[in-house]
Amino acid sequence: MNSQQIIAMWSGPRNLSTALMYSFQNRGDTQIADEPFYAYFLSNNQIMHPEREKILELMETNKHTLINYLSDIKNLKKGEVWYQKQMTHHLNINDDISWIKNITNCFLIRNPRDVIISYKKIYNQVSMSLIGLEQQNKIFDYVLNNISNAPLVIDACDLRNNPESILKQACKKLNISFTSKMLQWPSGPKEGEGVWGEYWYQNVWKTTSFLKQKRASIQTIDVNTQNLYEQAKIFYDKLYHYKINP
Repeated sequence: MNSQQIIAMWSGPRNLSTALMYSFQNRGDTQIADEPFYAYFLSNNQIMHPEREKILELMETNKHTLINYLSDIKNLKKGEVWYQKQMTHHLNINDDISWIKNITNCFLIRNPRDVIISYKKIYNQVSMSLIGLEQQNKIFDYVLNNISNAPLVIDACDLRNNPESILKQACKKLNISFTSKMLQWPSGPKEGEGVWGEYWYQNVWKTTSFLKQKRASIQTIDVNTQNLYEQAKIFYDKLYHYKINP
């Protein structure tokens, strides 16, 4: 088992990404980086996310400085895993991503209809660039063409409903040991997570494990949202083909 490695989990927003970060953090051998490109993202637009000014003040905004830091294995202690919760929408579609050759790249996906509905509950403005599926598709294609023809892809629904099976397979693919500690975590805020947690993480703070997905009646969405969903689903379906199964 090669436990010392940098793992970037590339995800769009509202994908169960925070719960999966907690799962890895609870292993005991893992440090986390929570959305390290968030300030870079905010510095390139005028979007008024909660705690915008504080994020810009506290976090690095220089892309090259971030890349050098996030891809440097020397930041790890012996036997340590560095789990980076990477939000695909924080990168510009035209950004150079060749630096990811130096890390292990994984992908977390979720049905975009569920993503859009969840996102709009917190922040009403939603677009293709903000749900990150196009950026995720670009990163995925780069990995397929330059790094690995079988990257790890996890679907959030599978993770919620079959966490032990999915996490065991994920660990095997990542060549790290599985531990049952990954199936739970303490409630409340966590060390190392972003200052935006009180706005975006309130629901996951209440949890201590993965919760089975309840399939409620399909919520009605307007025409514009339906059009966005249909565009996004093309990207989702492509990655869905590569996912691990329970």
